[in-house]
Amino acid sequence: MIKGFEHSTEGMNATVVLQDIIANNLANVGTTGFKSGKLFISLLEQADNPPELQEREALDLTQGALKKTDYPWDLALEGPGFFVVQSDQGTFLTRNGAFSLDGDGYLVTHDGAFVLGERGKIQVAPGVSIGEKGEVVKDGVEVDRLRIVYFGQTHLIERHGQGFLAVPAEAVPDELPAETRVRQGYLEQSNVDPLREMVAMMYAFRLFEADAKALKSQDETLGRAVNEVAQVR
Repeated sequence: MIKGFEHSTEGMNATVVLQDIIANNLANVGTTGFKSGKLFISLLEQADNPPELQEREALDLTQGALKKTDYPWDLALEGPGFFVVQSDQGTFLTRNGAFSLDGDGYLVTHDGAFVLGERGKIQVAPGVSIGEKGEVVKDGVEVDRLRIVYFGQTHLIERHGQGFLAVPAEAVPDELPAETRVRQGYLEQSNVDPLREMVAMMYAFRLFEADAKALKSQDETLGRAVNEVAQVR
């Protein structure tokens, strides 16, 4: 009986996490470079205690559609990888290439974080172009190259504030796949499928409802059992 309580409660907890993930996906259907989330459940090993189920979000890193904008500082990644940016809070990853120039001519995100190149912050000027491999070219000469990183262990990548992504400090990037390209004058759209998310939301609601009914039924059964024991005495 107690096991039944635990299973129903665990199911409800997982469904709540799933609903939060789905709601966040739907809220970001129009967010440039957004990657939808999905539920990931694992067993958390605990010293001197039984393993415990752990629910968290895993990212779906599939490619979003590319939209042509012709704005020179809109950049999209076609293929795996992430742009690297630096804010006051640290260094982060992003697929949102809706960049612009600040007052000093540095390439920045809409929140003012600096887009990083292999040599640090990228300062550009009229006539500068970005090549398919991230080359920052001025007057035909490569002056820097966008810092683009790739992590094959995708479970290390988690959401961070301001729409950024992050990995543990000790994580080491893998070699960038050869097929990855930078597209200047394009933006990657969100990879969220609204219809799929709505279907998932209805399914999650039914799962939660079923677990809630099971929990209530088990509670009523336990209550009757307790009362019958009391009457026998």
